[in-house]
Amino acid sequence: MNKIVAIGGTGQLVLHYYLQLYLLGVITDPFEAVVVDTDDLIRSLSAGSDFLADLQYGPEHNEALGAIVPAIEWVEVSSNDYNTVADALTGGYGFSDMTRHPMQAFFNRDTLVQNLSQGLYARPALSSVISQEKLQSEALIPQNDSVLAIVSSVLGGTGGGLTAPIIAQIQSHAKEVDVTMKLRAVIFGEYFNPDQKESKIERKRIQSNQTLVLRSLREALKDVHSFYIVGGPKAQLISRDAEQEKKGEQLPWPKEASDPIWHGMQALEYLFTETKMSGTDEFEKREVEVFDDPNDLAKANTRLKQRLLTVENLIKKEAVVRMAKDPWASLIWGAGFTRLIIHFWSIAARVEGGKERVADFPTKVQQALKTLWRGKEDQLGLGKLFPQLTESHPVRPKNLSKIGWPEVSGRLRFDPDLMGGVDEIARRAAATILFRVLREGV
Repeated sequence: MNKIVAIGGTGQLVLHYYLQLYLLGVITDPFEAVVVDTDDLIRSLSAGSDFLADLQYGPEHNEALGAIVPAIEWVEVSSNDYNTVADALTGGYGFSDMTRHPMQAFFNRDTLVQNLSQGLYARPALSSVISQEKLQSEALIPQNDSVLAIVSSVLGGTGGGLTAPIIAQIQSHAKEVDVTMKLRAVIFGEYFNPDQKESKIERKRIQSNQTLVLRSLREALKDVHSFYIVGGPKAQLISRDAEQEKKGEQLPWPKEASDPIWHGMQALEYLFTETKMSGTDEFEKREVEVFDDPNDLAKANTRLKQRLLTVENLIKKEAVVRMAKDPWASLIWGAGFTRLIIHFWSIAARVEGGKERVADFPTKVQQALKTLWRGKEDQLGLGKLFPQLTESHPVRPKNLSKIGWPEVSGRLRFDPDLMGGVDEIARRAAATILFRVLREGV
């Protein structure tokens, strides 16, 4: 299975869109993803990870009903509970203008008072201050005969400072467990204009980072099979809203396929699917300079609207409740859809001790559909991962019968530990419905 190691905020943004295209069925193959960051996981990826976990049906964490699905893990690289750079370097004594300490020879005052819990603010050198113990995580071990792709920026503090150590750790892991892999990379050079008032990051600093980090990566990437660089000195720069990105809530899709984040996501998919490029000893020849986008933005947009409208109609029309009351449900909604509901209903009846105890199961599934999609006060709904729709039209029940619903039978083996009660079973049924509608809806 392909593995993505998304480093820093740029890596998280690329994964944000890559996950959407997978859920919409544009990207066909499942993947494993590991986010490595000194900052929090953006809310959209957290919600997406929770949703993927709700799809689990069998004993393996990525084993859904009738499908193998992605998994997202988060490796948080921290400062060992110290707040500022000065705290980390002095063991908690902090910084004072009156204090003389060797750290002052290496870091200026603005850097020493930087709060490490909020990221590295385009200071790659601070990666030497934070604890890298978490990089020993088993999550970074690739599968044998797999493709592992690094997605990172050379501009910021986390990507600029941690990409080389992470690559070294992955290669060390692979040698220890005797794993053969193809290492590929999508590296972001200069692609955005920093908001100097908001972030206090000057453009000349990220340009300096780009020069320094690219040189260090040349050594770190000596075993890379192929790589692609997004942006650079002549690139058209975009603006970024850091606060909106951290929320990850209904971030718009770009209007043009040349948008650097979208383009980087396409480069990632290209490197996963490209099979003709042969290995070479010359590092410069391993760079992919041009490629045809694997996915068309206009077609992806059409699919996005179709699938999201289908989900909205499922919820607004209370389709599952209506199906349960309809004697002709199989003819109207399709046998595959109705069998899926009955299958989870029978599991709930078995767990709760009889069907009469779970007579309201369709209502619970319908409510779970609404909660999973729209969220609640402390939980971002799956629907908020996608851009906001500006149009609406009805979807006929007959369309749902065309979806490739998973085959269900008494021979299927589910993990009983996952089916703790009727509410949990209803949630997993609802997640399975959403997954199939998004992936295969018409």
